[in-house]
Amino acid sequence: MPRGKLLSDLEKGEIVAMKRECMSIPEIARTLSRSPRAVQNFCKHPKRVDAQKGARNASKKRLLLRDASKGEKSCKELKLCLDIGIGVRRIQQILRATPHQKYKKMLKRPQMLERHKVSRLEWSKKYCREGVRIGARLFSQMRKNST
Repeated sequence: MPRGKLLSDLEKGEIVAMKRECMSIPEIARTLSRSPRAVQNFCKHPKRVDAQKGARNASKKRLLLRDASKGEKSCKELKLCLDIGIGVRRIQQILRATPHQKYKKMLKRPQMLERHKVSRLEWSKKYCREGVRIGARLFSQMRKNST
């Protein structure tokens, strides 16, 4: 939704003065040429109206993306260490929506290295008659089990 201009200090003072004179919110809004909702929000939460929520969220998002780009932490760890007040699922959504980073869920186990693959093939050649074909089956079973 589009947002109008923020209330100026003069307008805020006028709202407070008119409210003290027991004017209704629609009357104040007509006098100032502002929406009744803007006047009502200021009357309910005078300190919160000026808060730059978008700017705070943007800085938190940059901080999150910076730490996530290192690739050392899971979303849960990012949430705990940054203490930014959003859930793990929302962090995943933000990372997935980022075009310059590819979000990939971290595996719970270390990746199989080339030396592991070689040692498995050697084992299959040594103990099985079918040799490499068995090794390929071993690797295909591992892929099925890893998902």
